Amino acid sequence: MERSFVAEVTDPADNEALDAMKSLSVNLRQGFIRRARQAESLKSQIRKSPYPVIIAGDFNDTPVSYSYRKIRKGLNDSFVRSGYGAGFTYRGNYPANRIDYILYDTILESKIF
Repeated sequence: MERSFVAEVTDPADNEALDAMKSLSVNLRQGFIRRARQAESLKSQIRKSPYPVIIAGDFNDTPVSYSYRKIRKGLNDSFVRSGYGAGFTYRGNYPANRIDYILYDTILESKIF
């Protein structure tokens, strides 16, 4: 019989751990939804701009996220173009990752100094 992930990582009798996992799951889901809406709104503004754009900030999302991919489409990522190494911008309770970005219009260029 296949066991659920929750059952594998927690004692089913440990209600506190189960409640914490459920709460974390709800918070993550709500965050993904909020950031997706914000990404769509930002992308709409980028499309309307008559000028080359530079977008810099803490997206609180990884390079494989919907939000990052939505905003980056048609733009260059300065780390991908000119960075090196792992590029971690977050080191905390969750696995280290890159969540801060500088994206720029393709008419512009990124240089290493």
